[in-house]
Amino acid sequence: MIDFDTLVLGPAYGTFGQPAVLTLGQASFDLTVIDNTRGVTVDEAGSIGVQTIRPAADVRRSDMTRLGFTARDLVDGEIAFGDTSWIIKTVLEQGQELRLILIQSS
Repeated sequence: MIDFDTLVLGPAYGTFGQPAVLTLGQASFDLTVIDNTRGVTVDEAGSIGVQTIRPAADVRRSDMTRLGFTARDLVDGEIAFGDTSWIIKTVLEQGQELRLILIQSS
């Protein structure tokens, strides 16, 4: 079986990713994200065929598994990368990656 996470996502995150700090409760964790804060198309919950543009960041599912977190654990957490802190509003599961839908922290 081909290890997609190691062979594809590892090098992609190594090249295009940027360091981030995930804060859940009182604990903080270093990880790498792909910055999509310029916006990605997201289907609106409860709507049929309505889409919107939201800032997002992608993380490797293997990183979350290694840290012992599920997608549900990330909601309302905070993630900081670049010069900005973001609140995680929802998480979309996309195979070997998780897409964090964000709102800028005040």
